[in-house]
Amino acid sequence: MHYNIRYLQTFECVYRYNSISLAAKELRITPSAISHQLKGLRNQIGEDLVQKSGRTTTFTEAGEKLGQRLQTAFSEIDASVKNVIGGGDRPLRVMAGSSFAQGWLFKRLQAVPHPKWFHGLQIKMFTDPSPVITDTVADIFFQRLH
Repeated sequence: MHYNIRYLQTFECVYRYNSISLAAKELRITPSAISHQLKGLRNQIGEDLVQKSGRTTTFTEAGEKLGQRLQTAFSEIDASVKNVIGGGDRPLRVMAGSSFAQGWLFKRLQAVPHPKWFHGLQIKMFTDPSPVITDTVADIFFQRLH
């Protein structure tokens, strides 16, 4: 049987926080949407996973087991993706026309607080009016349209 991945992600988030409202904040959806997704998962698997009493969220035995296994599974998926793409340690590569980079981009970048991705930022400038644009050269391109 195939299970709705969104339902599983939502359940794992509720399990991790032990809170529907905190899970809703992380997932950027309403608590009502969380409840609907939990109900959808319950309908798919045919078993109660969560018991709510007022503002308290508790998990059934099946919910505890599933929550623990989903945490492990999603952690392994995350580690696998990071392993394949280099763990996000690769710098962000930007390619821009030299006049655009010097006249606009650099000024704006100086005003930006330096988030994690800023470390190792690589900016390549070009003067060729028709540069080679591929993802092997840069992640983001700024090019003047004619």
